[in-house]
Amino acid sequence: MAALGAAALPLTGCDLFDRDDQKERAPDPLEPLAAEAAELAARHRAAATADPTLADRLTPIADAHQAHADELRRVIGRPAPSATPAG
Repeated sequence: MAALGAAALPLTGCDLFDRDDQKERAPDPLEPLAAEAAELAARHRAAATADPTLADRLTPIADAHQAHADELRRVIGRPAPSATPAG
């Protein structure tokens, strides 16, 4: 009986049956910053759409915020969340 328990002991810490693709990665501390940068880009684009006279001034700012968000996502190693279709 003790031999059976001893034989099973090494398997308790084994991750043979744990699949890496099923483990969710912990959130990266930079993710909120990337999300905020993307949100700022979206707000600047929305403001430029609402008042086209501001487009010349707001589009470069929106582009800079989007580039910042994209670079943060690249560093994090995660793509931006996909937009869900309205409907």
